[in-house]
Amino acid sequence: MQVITWNRSFKGVSNGEGAKDDFDSEDKETHATVLDKLLAWEKKLYEEVKVDVIFHFDIHTYIHLVS
Repeated sequence: MQVITWNRSFKGVSNGEGAKDDFDSEDKETHATVLDKLLAWEKKLYEEVKVDVIFHFDIHTYIHLVS
């Protein structure tokens, strides 16, 4: 597995004309912070989907046992 690194000192462009997002209220973000936020969001989404799949599997198993 190859690891990609980046320099956190470079500041990117601003978020827009007074636009605020739910992730960060800074005026400028680095490429690294955007990638970090995207990775955190992806991990959270993965865990939510995993829990949902396990729940549905358990429900279907229970229905088949009861039937």
